[in-house]
Amino acid sequence: MTSSNTASPATVVLVHGAWHGPWCWDRVTPLLEARGIPVVLVDRGVGSPRQVSSDPWIDRERVQAAVNAVAGPVVLLGHSQGGIGITYGGIAPNVKRLVYLTAHAPGIDMPDGVVLRSPALVAGGIDTPEGRLFDPATVASVFYGDCSPEDVAWAVSRLDPQQLPVQGPLPEERAWQVIPSTYVVCTEDGALLAAGQRIYASHMTEVIEWPTSHSPFLSQPAMLADLLERLAQQHAG
Repeated sequence: MTSSNTASPATVVLVHGAWHGPWCWDRVTPLLEARGIPVVLVDRGVGSPRQVSSDPWIDRERVQAAVNAVAGPVVLLGHSQGGIGITYGGIAPNVKRLVYLTAHAPGIDMPDGVVLRSPALVAGGIDTPEGRLFDPATVASVFYGDCSPEDVAWAVSRLDPQQLPVQGPLPEERAWQVIPSTYVVCTEDGALLAAGQRIYASHMTEVIEWPTSHSPFLSQPAMLADLLERLAQQHAG
């Protein structure tokens, strides 16, 4: 007689990047849930009116809280600036896989001559008393280069100010040093340049390259869901 017990897929925990919110996963979450993959969204928002955190300690705390609330195994994804939170907050017994989606990986320095942030990303931030806004004239090409005009308008209308940089010591954890990891290089990214992404990726367990913009959660949600389903099944428990 064979057992009827089967392992349940890992829970996918998603961490959004700068200027964005949990809404950015709206195209991906239904695809995963339809396949029986549990999803948890981390909100990096702070203050009222809302800004997106630039404090690595807050990001660490939010990620740890989300991971600790899951009873079973976790696949933990950070997009862009969300990679900071999964790096500092992702060391936990139930985190079985990290996914860096064109994301920052603290603790890895760029060699001389290699630039990560595109000039348009650097120039696009506009500091105001309400936080760092993004230049509306360039936001589409920087973040959403391969997205439909409708999706660009939908996303841009939801962007929040980014909290101005927080100074101080950084957490010491580096989850990518101890947990298996996947890095997704988005080769047509207008925000984080592919050459810099590949430096990060060279330190990871698995490297995947997609010919997408900075926002495959909008332009290629099915491709992202396929990847996360594979990892959730691989790390079922």
